[in-house]
Amino acid sequence: MAASKEVKSLLKSARSALDREDYPEAIKQCQAIFWHDDTHYLAHVLCGKAHLLLKEVGEARHQYRIAITSNEKEILAWKGLADLYDKYSPEDKDEKLEAIKTYSHILNTVTGDGEKEFNLYCKLAPLYVDVGQLEKAAGAYLYLLVSPSASGSITEKSLLFLLRHPQYSQTQWQLIEGSYKSFLSSLTETKRIEIQTLFISSCMEWIKLVEDEEVIDSLLKTVQEECEMLESKENQETLLQLEIWKCLKVLSIQPLTEEDLIAITLLLDKRGEEEEEEREGVWLISHCLVLLQSRKIKEACTLASKGTVSLPDSCEGWFVSCVCHMKAHDYEVVINNARKGLEALGSLPYFIRRQVSHSFHILLIEAQLLEGNHKQEALTSCEKLYSESCDCHVIRLYVKALIANGMIHEAEGIINDKASLLNEEKGILNELKGHLFVARGDFDQAHDKFQLAINECPQFSEYHYWAGYTNWYNGNRTKSYPSLVKAGQLDSYNPAVFNMLGHYQRHVANDINRAVKCYKKAFTIHPGLTEAGISLGECLSALGEEESAYEVYLKITEKSPPTEAREAWLRIGLYHRRHSQYDEAIKCYLKVLHQNVSDSNVWECLGEAYLSRGSNIAAMKAFEKATELNPQSIFSQYQVAAIQQLIGLLSEAVASYTRVLELQDDYVPALKGRAESYYKLSLLAINNVLDSKAVSYVSLALIDLSKAVKLKPSFISLWKLIGDSCLSLYSIAETVARVSVPSELLGNDEGLEIIGKKALLELGLKSYKCSLHLCDGKSPYLLHNLALNYYHLAEVEDDKDVSKEYLEISLKLIKNAITLSPRGHTHWNALGVIAMHSILKDYALAQHSFISSLKIEPNNAVVWSNLGALYLINDNVKLAHLSFERSQSCDPMYSQGWIGDGLVAEIFGKSEETRNFLENVSELQYHDESALGYAYWVCKTLTEGAPSHSLKAHQSLVQARDGILKYVRRYPKDSLALNLLGLLYEHEGMMKQAKESISLSLSHMKEEGGSGYLPLVMHNHARLLSVTGSHSEALSCYESLVAMEAPDVRLGQALALFRARKFSEAAKMYQLLVDDCDPDSKSQLLLALSMCSFAVEDNESCKNLLFKV
Repeated sequence: MAASKEVKSLLKSARSALDREDYPEAIKQCQAIFWHDDTHYLAHVLCGKAHLLLKEVGEARHQYRIAITSNEKEILAWKGLADLYDKYSPEDKDEKLEAIKTYSHILNTVTGDGEKEFNLYCKLAPLYVDVGQLEKAAGAYLYLLVSPSASGSITEKSLLFLLRHPQYSQTQWQLIEGSYKSFLSSLTETKRIEIQTLFISSCMEWIKLVEDEEVIDSLLKTVQEECEMLESKENQETLLQLEIWKCLKVLSIQPLTEEDLIAITLLLDKRGEEEEEEREGVWLISHCLVLLQSRKIKEACTLASKGTVSLPDSCEGWFVSCVCHMKAHDYEVVINNARKGLEALGSLPYFIRRQVSHSFHILLIEAQLLEGNHKQEALTSCEKLYSESCDCHVIRLYVKALIANGMIHEAEGIINDKASLLNEEKGILNELKGHLFVARGDFDQAHDKFQLAINECPQFSEYHYWAGYTNWYNGNRTKSYPSLVKAGQLDSYNPAVFNMLGHYQRHVANDINRAVKCYKKAFTIHPGLTEAGISLGECLSALGEEESAYEVYLKITEKSPPTEAREAWLRIGLYHRRHSQYDEAIKCYLKVLHQNVSDSNVWECLGEAYLSRGSNIAAMKAFEKATELNPQSIFSQYQVAAIQQLIGLLSEAVASYTRVLELQDDYVPALKGRAESYYKLSLLAINNVLDSKAVSYVSLALIDLSKAVKLKPSFISLWKLIGDSCLSLYSIAETVARVSVPSELLGNDEGLEIIGKKALLELGLKSYKCSLHLCDGKSPYLLHNLALNYYHLAEVEDDKDVSKEYLEISLKLIKNAITLSPRGHTHWNALGVIAMHSILKDYALAQHSFISSLKIEPNNAVVWSNLGALYLINDNVKLAHLSFERSQSCDPMYSQGWIGDGLVAEIFGKSEETRNFLENVSELQYHDESALGYAYWVCKTLTEGAPSHSLKAHQSLVQARDGILKYVRRYPKDSLALNLLGLLYEHEGMMKQAKESISLSLSHMKEEGGSGYLPLVMHNHARLLSVTGSHSEALSCYESLVAMEAPDVRLGQALALFRARKFSEAAKMYQLLVDDCDPDSKSQLLLALSMCSFAVEDNESCKNLLFKV
């Protein structure tokens, strides 16, 4: 109780101090109260007032806040805080928000008191603006605008704000409009123009928000009146904007008429032609609308594009641009602009927004369908639009989208369901039925439907186009022309029409120049129309304008999506290939394959490009892929075979050619290719001394070539290949060269005949003569081959006179070849070889020929070797050696140079060098003479008892044996070679093979008769019979040798007797040998004799003989 009295006393003292203006004392009294009650409301209010009067604003605000916190319902602290903000304006946002809260709280307590409300709204309105609460600011200014207490400045300020920030209802707008009209007359001209301009701008914004047509009409009228009063460029633009909105409302439903554009035309004329260059924004859009109505489509499109650049956020510009480009059939631009327009749809007034949005979607979907690459997206959009709005145009697009996506049954269902609705629009029902029949391939019925559509709506270009299109594809191509011409007259910007007209001029009228004009117009209008571009390029190529065609194809690749540009890339690849730019061609073909990896034709093109570039393996793989995709493709399989032949896979090539011939047995290139592969296989077989295989291959080649020349007897290459095949076997033995030849080639009936080497060479003569006859004897290479054929025929001819005649003909032919091709070094070489034949022996001509050849080609190892052989024949050993050395330096792998030097070394008696030369040859490649010579030298070295290391141990034996084995394979009746082979087998320990070889050698030698080597071979045979356990045969052979008085027989006979366990007879034979031997061999014979004594258990004699050793 005492404390309460003290607080009251302190409050009284504080008030008294305030009345005395002793503000510090008042603060002191309040603080004393706070000792008793620190939340005392009145004490904080008084303390705050004292601080405020002392201009201590921060402390005053703090005290008021404490008081409000302790009791928000009391008004004193709020009023105190309001007084503070009245005297000291709030600075930052937090203070302004606090001031707004303070004034708003007080405003709630003075409702009904007009003067106080007016004053508080005057304070609140600018604060709302400062903190960004524009909606509340608009409410405050709207109150001030209609308040009877408002002065002129307050009204002006309120009106300016409201016009600059149009956020209001229709009722509020009426208040603003009324205040504006009553207040306008009291303003100065400058201020009047400012507010009037703001009013027009606010009207335009308000128009965008209103949907009521009466209100909109009233607003439009108001704006028009205000703009006519001001007469400024800006107001003209406003009027244009109004007219554009009106036109868009019409244009979204139907085409514009001249009446729709009267106001725009007047405004454009008023602006004047002198400012035409400076037009932008709404001026461009307005002018564009005028051009569009006048059917000046290209100029309209140009201005529309400029308008969208000038006003990128203006939906009006994007919509007009879409309409213009749709008229120009520039579908890609329509798609892009429609999407941008839909994004900017918010800039349009409500009263046209829905219609324009609907039209945007219609344009977008139609462009997507006509462009052809957005069919699924168009269908999705159509489904959504169909569910929202089901008018005829939406149904029409929906059905087209379903047909474009292959949903024929669904499209038919919708047509049937909506038939009554579709009948309301002329032509649409018949049009859609026509498209349905086109999708099913029934062009006759489709044409009838489009004709009905034309009867209902004759001015619609698209119906005439489809009538012409269906006539074209139902076979009435001539009748399609009038329809297409009519379509072009009604719509001169439809690329599809001019594309079809191009087809007519190209395929029916056969006028490529007119076709080019039609295709060019179609492609210029719509660069994405790939079909027109491809056709244009093909026509230009037909006219010889290849570079122009190439430029067209490049444009297609730039404008069309990859799936449609593949044909252009294919033709660009063909262009590059024709110009030998193979890398570029390959890149193009790979781009085509990236779109469709299953196109066998493109794989073939890729293979050809790789082949032309020299990438044979890559080419083969490409053709193999083409064959995999199209197993019936003869070309692909043939190319695989040809490449396999080219890279040396001859067996695989034969198999591939065979597969081609299984598809078409009379395909001459495959017959020739397989025959050529057989011919090359025969050459390889000859090089590997597989002569029997070579004969088989030549026989197979001749069979194929016989079929080929029967089909194409005028092909020079076929006759030449027959000659080459016959000539290829010249080096093999007569006994092996037994070839099966088709009887037709020999001039007989059908069947096969086996002929020998001579007959084969005669067939070669006949074939070469046929090929020469076909080329009028002007081919030096055919003359060369014919000359060689005569040369080899002379070698197998038994009659020397005939051989000489052949050689003379050969000489004449090769001279003719030189006359035709004097720089042909091979011809000169052949002339030298023929001239130095043992029958002609024209060594001077041979030398001249070889030297002439070397003048043309100085690094030819073959010619140097031949020249060395010529010198060697004429005993000019030094020059021969120099020539052979030069041959070796030109081509170290050419064996003849080494063989020649080996012969030179043999002449000088340098056996070791001879053997080394022959060894080099055996390491390089097989050669008949070197194989025989090397085997001889190895055997000789062995019989002389040389140490094994002198023969490089086993390696020399193997090399010699392999070489002589090949020689024997080629010459199976050469008894001396067989003997050498047997000796080499024997030294390798291969006794069975050795015995067989020596047996053959002995057999052939006996057949030949009179050979001085017979005892030697018999001796070798007897020894091997003994070694292999054939003792009786061996002893019989030795007895025959004894009868022939052959030398050095008894030692072998004694050894054979010992091996046959005839020890007593062997001992007698050894005893005879001991008596007649030289001292060096006596110990060995005594040792053998002791072994015989030991074998018969005569130990005493054995001991005595061993002591003698």
